[in-house]
Amino acid sequence: MEDALTGAAEVMLLQKAGANIDSIQKQTQCYASQLLGGRPAPVSSVLQLKEYIAYLGQMADSHSPVPERAIHSIIDEVRALLEKPENELFLHFLMDDYPLTGMVALHIATESKRPDSRLTRDVEGWYRQAIESAEQASMYADLFFSGWIHKVETRCRSEIKKLALDFIKDLHSDVRTFLAGCVHMGTAMACHAQREDCAVYMTNTPFRVRKHEEKALEQRLMNIKQMDCYADERFSDIMKGARIESPFLYVPTFVSVVDIRDFLLHFTSYMRQMHEGLQDNKMRTFARPEATKQKQARLVLDPPNSRQGDFRLRIDKEERQLAVDFGGIDASKALDNAEWLGDRSDGKEIIMSYSQLSAHNGELSRVEDPREQFPRGAAKQAYVSVMQNPNLTPEQRCAIVSSTVLRAFNGISKHPMTHFSYHLRGTVSKPEYHAQFPNIIAAVRM
Repeated sequence: MEDALTGAAEVMLLQKAGANIDSIQKQTQCYASQLLGGRPAPVSSVLQLKEYIAYLGQMADSHSPVPERAIHSIIDEVRALLEKPENELFLHFLMDDYPLTGMVALHIATESKRPDSRLTRDVEGWYRQAIESAEQASMYADLFFSGWIHKVETRCRSEIKKLALDFIKDLHSDVRTFLAGCVHMGTAMACHAQREDCAVYMTNTPFRVRKHEEKALEQRLMNIKQMDCYADERFSDIMKGARIESPFLYVPTFVSVVDIRDFLLHFTSYMRQMHEGLQDNKMRTFARPEATKQKQARLVLDPPNSRQGDFRLRIDKEERQLAVDFGGIDASKALDNAEWLGDRSDGKEIIMSYSQLSAHNGELSRVEDPREQFPRGAAKQAYVSVMQNPNLTPEQRCAIVSSTVLRAFNGISKHPMTHFSYHLRGTVSKPEYHAQFPNIIAAVRM
């Protein structure tokens, strides 16, 4: 943790001293590489780190006009928070691997509760709920996976028992990595909101499509790009990236701060149900040990009383490795979501303003039309909320949010990982698991 603070201070000192951009960029890349355990830092990790460093720099300015003194003061302030007994367990599941994320999250959460808060824009409602949900989800995941391991240890007689237990432990590790990604994305968005009145993360989400689908899907994408609300120059880069490159279709995706909160609430509920289902011997696993002509080999973790379209974790056997799916959606439904957002804008702009999108309590605000007669308050323009799209199932909503979380976290993760849309190829993507997947399924099913 000390190294993380020292590295951040070195970058801030260069910024405050007016160093040239190349020097700052080089120092930030070195810092990012240090946080990644010495691995080369991709451009994406530098961009993500800049949000944290900018936030700490903004907080430092409140201490002193003297740059060095201001920076040392904010570092001491963060250290003091870490040493308080009540913060000992704050986001403990990520502090070892992602100390900067954890420390900035702790500072924002603490700052938001101060009566004389230095935050430009309040985050108390949605952000505090997101952090609390991440902590609860981590707790239930720990309980679920430790319980699952215990059952396999006591019941399994397979010759690959050790490999099966290692598989569960690595799956748990991937879930923790994903939760760290959720916290990172929410924290980076909270930091960004202090500098810009923006509450939305924009990207393009890739989907693999079949050859016979390409023409129809490309036409739908072209129609979306021509909607008035997407013509804003702010979206020019996103719309250029929205394209088809066989066999992939790239769909414009917008996720807001309230989506991060709502997703984490949903994921917490899922992990709680999995833990309780295991305790009550009601945990269900759907398994397809071998692939068919149309479908992959798969292990699905189903909570009790789940219905079609509900969120669940899936482990799929891809051509060369296993992947963990956080939800599920196809290209056509992702286009539906982009169309829905465009239709709701009624030809007007997509609201991305933090102050308009989120009220102080974290609830979605109503955007008033000043021409409307009293009483006002009907939603006349669109706010971005994937998790409240009534035309998608819970599984589909979660998949869209998951895909943006994995994209934002890809350059920050200390553990080797790649991703494609909502598929995480992380610790569980080992050759031995891929080779023994049918036997592992037989050993771990409850």
